[in-house]
Amino acid sequence: MEERQTLRRATKLWQEASLGVYLMQRDKLDESIPWLEKAKQAKRYEPRQFPFMNLGRIYLRQGRWWEALREFEGAVRLAPGDVRAAEMLHRLRARLN
Repeated sequence: MEERQTLRRATKLWQEASLGVYLMQRDKLDESIPWLEKAKQAKRYEPRQFPFMNLGRIYLRQGRWWEALREFEGAVRLAPGDVRAAEMLHRLRARLN
């Protein structure tokens, strides 16, 4: 029974995060943000840095540089070995300096 509940929670979480990415890809950036924020808060979402990366990309597209910076820093903190996250953070820091 517990295994079934865990699977349901994981499926719901995956669907919510996927909805955020889907909306982002359709240029419905403001609509995607709450879904990606939910994915950030989920303890079992993997890879943990993806919602942070996607939010960072959204904020970049919106010209919200400091919010993007915060998201990329969060991604690197969660996954220091993620080369893409580190690269995005480095590029944005260079742009802001």
